[in-house]
Amino acid sequence: MIPFRYNVRSLAVRKATTVATAGGIALVVFVLAASLMLSAGIKKTMGSSGNFLPNLGQSFHDFAGSTVVHTVGGVLAITG
Repeated sequence: MIPFRYNVRSLAVRKATTVATAGGIALVVFVLAASLMLSAGIKKTMGSSGNFLPNLGQSFHDFAGSTVVHTVGGVLAITG
């Protein structure tokens, strides 16, 4: 069995790798949490009836997939 002191010393010696690994794990956790929060917000906005604009009493209808087309175009324009 490897002694605990060896593991701690290994982390101290490999500072760049340790920071990169911790940053990568933090980024994955952040993206997962953000996507879950976004999903919960969208579900709350849509409501149980599927009404996109519940305060105005208007329903959302995506004619011919225009939302997907414009979202993809916007993302591609932003990313360049």
